[in-house]
Amino acid sequence: MSNPIRVVCLGGGYVAMWLTKALRNAIIYKKVEMIVISRDNYHTYHGFIAEMLTGKIQPSQVASPARRIFEPAYFYNAEIENIDIIKQVITTSRSLDGRQYEVSYDHLVISLGSVDDLSRYPGIAEHAMKLKSFNDCYKIRNHIIQMLELAEIETDTEERSRLLTFVVAGGNYGGIEVATELADHFRLLIKKEYRQIAPDEIKVIVIHSGERILSELVLRFPELVRYAENFLHDEFSNLEIITNTRIVAATPEEAILSNGERISTRTIISCTGTAQSPLLDKLPLERDKYGKIITDEFVRVKGTNNVWAGGDCAAVPLPTGGTCPPLAIYALTCGYQIGGNILRSIESRKLKAYKFTGLGDAVSLGNRHAIAHLKGVPLYGFNAWVAWRIALFIFVPSWERKLRLLVDWSMWPFLGRDIISMKLQEKQSLKQAYFQAGQVIVKQGDIGRCLYLIRNGEVEVLEEMSNGEIIIQTLGSGEHFGEKSVIKNSPHIATVRAKTSVQLVVIDREEALLLSNSLSAFNDTNRLLSSDTIVKENIDEYHAIASDIPRGSIAPVNSVMSATLEAAPWQELPSKAPGRIGSSRILTRSESSQPSKFGSLGLASVATLVALSSATTYLLTSKKVTTPEPKGNAIASQKLEVIALGRLEPAGEIISVAGPVGERIGYLEVAEGDNVKNGQILAYLENYNERLQTRNLAAAKVREIQEQIKTDTLLRQVEAEKSQSEIEQVNTPQLLQIKSQQALIRKAEVELSEAIKTRDRFQYLSQEGAIAKQDFDNKQLIVRQAEENLNQAKATLEQLAQARSSNIRTAQTAFKASQVNLARVDSHSGLEPAKNNLALRQAQLERSIIRAPQDGKVLKVFAHTGEAISQKSILQLGNTQQMFAVAEVYETDVSKVKFGQEAVITSPVFTKPIKGTVDKVGNLVFKNNIIGDDPTAEKDARIVEVKIRLQQSEQVANFSNLQVDVRIQLNNIGKIGAKP
Repeated sequence: MSNPIRVVCLGGGYVAMWLTKALRNAIIYKKVEMIVISRDNYHTYHGFIAEMLTGKIQPSQVASPARRIFEPAYFYNAEIENIDIIKQVITTSRSLDGRQYEVSYDHLVISLGSVDDLSRYPGIAEHAMKLKSFNDCYKIRNHIIQMLELAEIETDTEERSRLLTFVVAGGNYGGIEVATELADHFRLLIKKEYRQIAPDEIKVIVIHSGERILSELVLRFPELVRYAENFLHDEFSNLEIITNTRIVAATPEEAILSNGERISTRTIISCTGTAQSPLLDKLPLERDKYGKIITDEFVRVKGTNNVWAGGDCAAVPLPTGGTCPPLAIYALTCGYQIGGNILRSIESRKLKAYKFTGLGDAVSLGNRHAIAHLKGVPLYGFNAWVAWRIALFIFVPSWERKLRLLVDWSMWPFLGRDIISMKLQEKQSLKQAYFQAGQVIVKQGDIGRCLYLIRNGEVEVLEEMSNGEIIIQTLGSGEHFGEKSVIKNSPHIATVRAKTSVQLVVIDREEALLLSNSLSAFNDTNRLLSSDTIVKENIDEYHAIASDIPRGSIAPVNSVMSATLEAAPWQELPSKAPGRIGSSRILTRSESSQPSKFGSLGLASVATLVALSSATTYLLTSKKVTTPEPKGNAIASQKLEVIALGRLEPAGEIISVAGPVGERIGYLEVAEGDNVKNGQILAYLENYNERLQTRNLAAAKVREIQEQIKTDTLLRQVEAEKSQSEIEQVNTPQLLQIKSQQALIRKAEVELSEAIKTRDRFQYLSQEGAIAKQDFDNKQLIVRQAEENLNQAKATLEQLAQARSSNIRTAQTAFKASQVNLARVDSHSGLEPAKNNLALRQAQLERSIIRAPQDGKVLKVFAHTGEAISQKSILQLGNTQQMFAVAEVYETDVSKVKFGQEAVITSPVFTKPIKGTVDKVGNLVFKNNIIGDDPTAEKDARIVEVKIRLQQSEQVANFSNLQVDVRIQLNNIGKIGAKP
């Protein structure tokens, strides 16, 4: 049985429900496979939202489980990330961690609905309450009760009035239904539950931009609108309608109107405009001036054969002119029409045009009154309300919800309305997470949902490649990852895995973007990352600028950072650093600038800026430790000292990492002081991007050939199956014909035998004179005719046998040829040369990468971005687990220095002195090389290197090659020498 046609519907609204109804039988009989994709696993029925807000029905009665209402279709609860019309693939992601999945389709139905338009006036997103989603509606329900609870105990008159004023923006169907239900709701509640609130204290105000409410009915049914206006005026004293006015701004305490009036309120419910889903902006489809997808009369998207659209996001033409309004009745009829036309398209039948023109309109006015029209026939009052409720009840998606609605409607008049205000916990924007060693935190290719800050532990950044994974770098406490993917809403370009047990602080994308747009330092980073750039801070120049500010003064962090960035000349290297989390281009030092140590500046957290501020304050306020100048051979207490200059260096062998001479450095991935692992990338050569592109082209060629092999193999298999089928088709029918002919021969033989017997009998009778000779002659003719029939049948049999044999040979020859062609697919495809070329290009690419030969710390960087590699190494690695101070002691003083003597090492960058012991006194004597640094040194002095093992190596591991002051303690010996 052939595979069923796959129909994918985007969105779980009315279009999807009635599309399922239309395709139900085809789905059951496996002709069609249907998948509905929606971010919510429920459908919100907006017909009774106003009654849910006011406690007449339970909130769950307006939400129906998607898996039940879309049965027998499949349902995918996922976020739609991308729609590829060309490849016919939908990319989705799960809300848990952004992991992506792909769904292919044969027919696509777009019914994404609409979203709230948050651009209508300032403050709508922050302070206006929306009715689009179930969550928003549920919040409004709780908020209304909370306002009454707060108002009953409020003694301040202005605040009490603010709490009891409810503003509804929009005098359309939804706005009038919500406002009238609220007015009726409050009128009932203050009689019994909230007795300390007076009836005249509660105000419900409708703000409408048109001259009259219910603009949809004004032109066609003005008498209905007039009835509604009169009824609302007479029925609700606490309801006020302001027309020809719109809200121009919203604050936590006010609604500011276009006429200049300010309404003090804590509640603004927006029932105004909607906007199209942002996903539509990514589609190459024709849209109208409102942003809706334009379809033809068959509800098929223009310019396509298998893409359909309906509901709020589609401009479906009406037979009477214009397009379908954004109402549920049109969405569900479009869904049913699409389902029917998909079946017709599959069966190659003529499509049917959309002909629905509507049934009517209705709007509830509260207190069991409504206005409506059915096919142009107007209805008023209670009768209209009954018709309105019945019509909405019919379209409730499931019988389960219908029964529950009937129960709620029956119970609330006797038991009262539900007035519980649930204090729901808001979504945590800042949370903690814990991962054990080896667990993947973010996966390469998944959409970035969060920004991660490392509290404790270490993580590894990995690039996943076809031949395995490459460890790019290790991040530790205080560092972060994921900012680029969060800001650009793009996939992670590397995997991050816990190296040790790690504790993280996780910031959701919305809050990270809000933070980045609010803080100036973050905002600069946001703009740079949005343009695919990472900024790196020049620490050396930062210190240089900070040193120019007088000690003891405090300078703003941003001013120092700005001065640093301005002082450093940058040039753009427009290439992508593979595997670099949150980066795709790097700003590097120009060739004329001095090498310096870089640290990354990103969307770390407020703590990052606080730490930077603390560091700045320390640099500007700390006082340099100076060594008093010794005078002669003085005795200091009972301890004598040898004072010398020195430098810090790690224990063990210092590894020099070299590169191909003559090649240029594209960009460095490490800086002085960085810890690296064996195999970690240290630098990329300038030709890396070119070779990467060549490697990618070679890989693409291999994939292309492999796909071609699959296609050719499939075609050859089809040809072989066709040839095999032709053999059967040739053999079976012709064999039947032969058997049939053989039966005819046997019949002819029997007839001939009988004719001969009859002829012989008639011959005997003729000779005896019993019959006339003519009768004998007739029988003789019958025998001859029977002989001819037999001979003809045998000739036909021979022809059939020859034809069958010839056809079978032809079909067998074609089958053998198809088998040969199938066997030749791989050998003639060019796959092996392409794989060999890919391996060669991969090897060339690896030669453009310089990796660490062992674990260690970067002690010194000699080559920098843009520089040609000379004979010397590009950097040095060393093991900083054990650090030494190498003191340069005068030859005349070194005789007093012994193994095991204590020493004290100081530096302006140390918060306290570091202790150590003399480990080795060198034998090499050489000229003093520090005269330029110390004018007091004797010009012809000769020095010996003394190595001092430090007791607290971890505190100075980041200070290799740092110049320090060394004091070697001598017991009971006079202090000799002077400071070099």
